[in-house]
Amino acid sequence: MGSYTIDVVTKSVGRIYKASGVFPNQRNALDTVKDIKLMLKALDAQRDATRLTLIKSGKVRLLDAFIDYQKGRVNFIEAHINDPFKKLFGKWVKQSGLSASTQRNRLGLLKRLESLELIDAKTPIRDLPEVLRRMRARYHGEGKAEAFNQARTHLLVFLRHHLGYDEESHTFRRLVGIQRLKATSRRKHQPLPTVHDLTELLSRVNSTRGSNTTPDAPTDYRSWILFMVLTGIRPTEFSRGLWERDKTTGHLRIKGVKTANATRLIPHVTWLTPCARSPHGLHQRLEALDPPTPVRTRDFRRTASIWFEEAGIPRSRLSYYLGHGTRDMTSLYQSREPTKAELDHDANALKRWLAHQRRTPRATGERIWNPRAEHLVDELLGVE
Repeated sequence: MGSYTIDVVTKSVGRIYKASGVFPNQRNALDTVKDIKLMLKALDAQRDATRLTLIKSGKVRLLDAFIDYQKGRVNFIEAHINDPFKKLFGKWVKQSGLSASTQRNRLGLLKRLESLELIDAKTPIRDLPEVLRRMRARYHGEGKAEAFNQARTHLLVFLRHHLGYDEESHTFRRLVGIQRLKATSRRKHQPLPTVHDLTELLSRVNSTRGSNTTPDAPTDYRSWILFMVLTGIRPTEFSRGLWERDKTTGHLRIKGVKTANATRLIPHVTWLTPCARSPHGLHQRLEALDPPTPVRTRDFRRTASIWFEEAGIPRSRLSYYLGHGTRDMTSLYQSREPTKAELDHDANALKRWLAHQRRTPRATGERIWNPRAEHLVDELLGVE
């Protein structure tokens, strides 16, 4: 691996004294150097001052220009290739009409790159492949595959949709050539098998941090968790407020979109007014608990699955309530929208199971039962 100095005097732009760039195959490097010099002389003979000026100014690397010349590409101009990345990227994010969350994610990428000392205010666009390569090496060692893959996507979108780079661009191709990271391990599921486990979590989770419009109002994460546990709703469905009270049965109708079975009726036990919410905020709150908890937002859906099954709800209806697609033909034949009588039956079965949990001994711990769990069940069942 190495770079060679190219020194050629042209009639069009004068002397070109540049490093060739690093050769991928050192064995043929000397022959390539000769070919580069012949290319420069050919461009000079054609009076192609535009491309020679780009090469001389450093806006196009010699080796990249040679590859384009070999493949017959006439235009190898990459706009803004030497302009500062931070300034262009920040301006693009603020003017692109993106959602607030996407803007936060992309501006957060700039802050991460700066905190890792991978970029500064002068880092040019042409250095992005090297920046991403160094970021990949660091995040691979730290097991941050998802964060790296998201950063890679943001940079590719920036080059393609803002600067207009495509597969003809060397910078874009080098960025695409940096492979995504694969997650080395998956987080272990942490459902809450008993009411006692849920009660302990609820006693710690509520926050005094509110929305931007009412910053002093508390965010009632407790009601969010209860609703997700007793409906099995997906976090994405919850964030978009995709539920309503069914006029015919009086139970809940979830208007999901993930699978063909995502729109479904759920036995009504507790109610939460439909509106846009942020499970990401709840996820961050769970991560910030001290002492820490392994439970995350998705685990409330898994908790619902366990509780429904413990309550004796038939598996065919359990699959329907969770909105699962199925590859089992028997389950597919049995799957249908439940009647009002079946919904009432399953709601009562879940309530009976909750009532039984009021005084069920704990699996572990010093107390025979948790008084707070008893009060929670009374609240859910409407017991005065």
